[in-house]
Amino acid sequence: MNVRRGATWRRSLLDERASLAVEMAILLPLVFALLFAIIDVSRLLLTRSLLDQLAQSLADHVRRELPMPVRAHLPPAALKAHLSGLAASVTGGMLQADALTLSVEHFPDLASLAAGVPSDGSDDGAAGLTAYRLEYEVPFLTPFVNYLYPSGAALESVYLVIRNDA
Repeated sequence: MNVRRGATWRRSLLDERASLAVEMAILLPLVFALLFAIIDVSRLLLTRSLLDQLAQSLADHVRRELPMPVRAHLPPAALKAHLSGLAASVTGGMLQADALTLSVEHFPDLASLAAGVPSDGSDDGAAGLTAYRLEYEVPFLTPFVNYLYPSGAALESVYLVIRNDA
């Protein structure tokens, strides 16, 4: 009886009929995880590129079409309205305009920009630097990314600084 049991074990170890199914069960989730990760990373890179183009277009509009005194006193709501119009044309509808956040800060010189100390508002209209910051939250497609990002999305942000002198 012992001899027979040993032969049965030996035969089952040498049997390769179900090995493909086992290998697929182990490898297929890893392949899908890699595929979704590649898609998510490419979406993040595309969003970064679109945000760069959008910030550039907004800064070009402000720099070329508005005189410096108007530029310095431009309310953020007016910029946000123009940004919404640009978002549809520049990004081709790939970014939702209502999900974009825009912040604008004025700096008197390069040293204050490097130190992160914005203007107090007393010298608005004077030459200096204006920093635009666009933020957009990109939701992930990968279902298990919540372990890395609890919100299930990554925040992409773009800075653009322009000079306000004539």
